[in-house]
Amino acid sequence: MLDIEVGETITDGFKTYVMGHDLNLHFVSYGNHATHHVSEDALKIILKTQE
Repeated sequence: MLDIEVGETITDGFKTYVMGHDLNLHFVSYGNHATHHVSEDALKIILKTQE
């Protein structure tokens, strides 16, 4: 399981998200500079769990 703390970033190499204080991921930019790198499929699963 991926442990993402508030303020850390996650990317699939294309889109980058940041973990907010509300414990949801928020899109911040396009690019691949982030604390955590995951596959596109993994990021889709993570984002889907927030719906």
